Amino acid sequence: MHLAARVSFLLVAVLVVAGCSLLPIPQPSAPVDPDPAAAEPLEKALDAWRAAGIDSYTWTITFACECNAGEPTEVTVVDGVATRARTPSGPIELNELSGLPLTVDALLQRTIDVTKAGGSTGAAWAGTNGVPTQVSMDPNRDVLDDELTVRVKSFDPAP
Repeated sequence: MHLAARVSFLLVAVLVVAGCSLLPIPQPSAPVDPDPAAAEPLEKALDAWRAAGIDSYTWTITFACECNAGEPTEVTVVDGVATRARTPSGPIELNELSGLPLTVDALLQRTIDVTKAGGSTGAAWAGTNGVPTQVSMDPNRDVLDDELTVRVKSFDPAP
């Protein structure tokens, strides 16, 4: 390598290192104190859901997260337990969806837990039976890719 090329390479390397050292280092945000009152609407929705007594149903939901591409998933729940999942592409093994809330109870409870732990949550309802139309949660605002949004496309109280 010629001397001029070596010097040029060394100069570029020094500039890159110096430039990177000037970049700001992200700092974690201040801890968020959980607001117990923030969970109240979710707890009321869970109470309304339980009072409705719907243990078996089929609902179509989409998951927006790092876990799924958002394809509508039809989940059949019998006696409070997810028994079958299907997308337009075909059946899905339930273990492929492990960690995702597949029942109304699980979705509402997870959102309550995230809220009480100081995470960011939001929910919307169209009716009074506690079934949400959309729920979003971000358990830790300083962590990327832990967010989850669940949209309820349809709900049929018969399995």
